[in-house]
Amino acid sequence: MIFISEYDIIQEPARSIIIILTIIMVIGAFLIGLYVLLASRNPERKLSSKYFIGISIFTIFFGIGRLIYMIHDYYAPDELDILLWKIATAIVFCGLIFLVYTIETFVYTKTKRVFTIIGIFILVMVIISELQIARYFIYAGNIILVVVPFLIYLIIIKNATGVVRKRAIIIVIGMFLLALGQGTSLFELAGIMTKEIASIFAPPVTLVGLAITGYGFISMAR
Repeated sequence: MIFISEYDIIQEPARSIIIILTIIMVIGAFLIGLYVLLASRNPERKLSSKYFIGISIFTIFFGIGRLIYMIHDYYAPDELDILLWKIATAIVFCGLIFLVYTIETFVYTKTKRVFTIIGIFILVMVIISELQIARYFIYAGNIILVVVPFLIYLIIIKNATGVVRKRAIIIVIGMFLLALGQGTSLFELAGIMTKEIASIFAPPVTLVGLAITGYGFISMAR
């Protein structure tokens, strides 16, 4: 199988290190999600509690998806290859859709939730398409669901001043680190990192990105 067998080349101790770091990242994603929910109870918040719920769902779904990816890569039999990969991808995409929906609803309404609708369409196509076509939809989905929020906050940075601008910068830094952590496969393809190094590098950078992004979202709502 394409995906599971690729990770057979990772041997101990790198294999255990990657698994431990991934579990830490998953736990961290859950804790960040819970912290965001608790922040929604702050009487000084300026945005609806639905804003906090959307951000929380994003981080929790992201953690669940990455956990399933880890099971897929290091524990699953070949027979479950495509099934687990699609489940993990769908969950991560759902989290990103909730993030985009939250931003388009409470932060930047000029897009009229267009990108949320596009994200839902891509999610459906990933689920129902055969593997190769699904991968193309994933590339498109990552561009839309990851780059669009990043660009929206760049627009906010450009147009805002003072505290709002500083908080938007924090979110952009967090999103950059999150994308960097999840894009380590590009470093592998470019020959900059081996698969082992890329897989070790990804979880801690991703967790730091999630933490900074979560803090930025919370601070922006105050």
